[in-house]
Parts: sequence; structure tokens; C-alpha cells
Amino acid sequence: MSGKKIKLSLKLLALPLLAMSISSAIADPATGPSGKLTVTGEYTPPPCNVALAANGTIDYGHISTSSLHTTYSTNLPIKTLPNAITITCAAATNVAINWNDNRYDSLAIDVLDSVGRYKQLEPNGVASGFGLNLGLGVDTSGHKIGNYVATLSGLKVDGVSQFFASEPSTPFQKGSASPTSVFEYMGAADTYAYNFLDSNGDLVKGKVFTMDYNVLATVTQTNYLDLSKDVVLDGSSTISLYYL
Repeated sequence: MSGKKIKLSLKLLALPLLAMSISSAIADPATGPSGKLTVTGEYTPPPCNVALAANGTIDYGHISTSSLHTTYSTNLPIKTLPNAITITCAAATNVAINWNDNRYDSLAIDVLDSVGRYKQLEPNGVASGFGLNLGLGVDTSGHKIGNYVATLSGLKVDGVSQFFASEPSTPFQKGSASPTSVFEYMGAADTYAYNFLDSNGDLVKGKVFTMDYNVLATVTQTNYLDLSKDVVLDGSSTISLYYL
């Protein structure tokens, strides 16, 4: 079976350095010529490149149907892709991220734990009950395969352990977020993003950013699935990077 793939897209924020008009202070517009001086400019951030370990793919390999439950969902083993994302910038810069599920329509909303929560993932593998699930695609008959929880962890900036923002804010503005060592998928934040922070909650700059990718997949009960053909896990999400 194929596994989870990250399709990572880069977004460049170009900020106007100075754009203003200056009217002549000594010219009399009623009696003589006037002139307008315009100063414009655009600041382009130093380029950043991204590398994905294993093409950003977590592969569960072949899963025997005999290992899956018939009448209730099955948690697959937690898998981690170390240093899954490496961002390398030409100069020290701020970085923020956003995350979107490309398989949202395939969420199997019936995949719950014993107290009615979606299955979740903590660093030690315990279900936390926070965050949102992502979809695993559909089988050949259009049945929803299941859900998975995805997290980023182990953030390092220039080799030093740092933190993710606990909530989204305007990119490169501190906001009210607190630092957290694990970033759980919380859905796309539209015009906002999740900044990288130090232990004090301040924005952190760097040239090299690395982080791990963790997945806990849950397959729905097999009596909901068409097992006459192979069922392929087809999770896919996009992480957008913003840098300044």
C-alpha cells in the first residue's frame, strides 16, 4: 500500500520597502509647474530551499486484512519520518507554516475512540484528543478508508531545539501563541500561519530548519470497505512555508 505524502509548496512574501509620493513643498500649483517625486522599492527575502526526506512519504507497506478489525476501527502503528522537512535559507530569516488536507472529503467521521473522540497522537503515542484528523482517501467503491493524525515535532533551528506556535497568527507577528514542541494538524489557517518560536514565545530566526513528521493512521472497520480489490491508503496534505 502506498502511504502518506506531503506535497510541500513554497510561498514567497515580498514586502514593499518604501512606496510613497512626495509633493514639491515650494511649487505653487496655481501659477507654476509642479513635480512629483516617487520612491518605490521591493524587498525580496533571501531564497529558501526545501528538501523532503523520502519524498515526504510515510509508507505502511502491505497490511494484511486479517490484522484489521471487522466491526470497529484499527489503529496502525505510529510511524515517524526523522528530519522529514529541511528548510535551508541563504541568510537568517523567520519562517512560518500552514497546513491543508488534500483529502478532507474522505474523512471517515465514524472512526472514534471509546469516548467518542477522534484518535489523536502525542509524542509517546498516547491519544490526546486534540487537533484534527486528515482523510485517507477512498477505496475502489468510494468508501472512506479511514483517518490519520499527523504531527510535526523535533523542530531545530540551526541545530538548536525550538518550538512551534500553539495557534495561528499573522505571519512574522508574535501574537498570543505559546511555544509547543509538537505541532498537531489543526486545519488551514487561511491568511494566518503558525510561526516558529523560542522558549520565551518570541519569533526565532535561522538559516537551517529541520523537523520530524509523525503519523498515526486509523483504518475503519473492514465491513465498510470493498476488499475485493486492494485498498490503498491515499493520505495527502500540503504544507505551505512563509519566510521573511
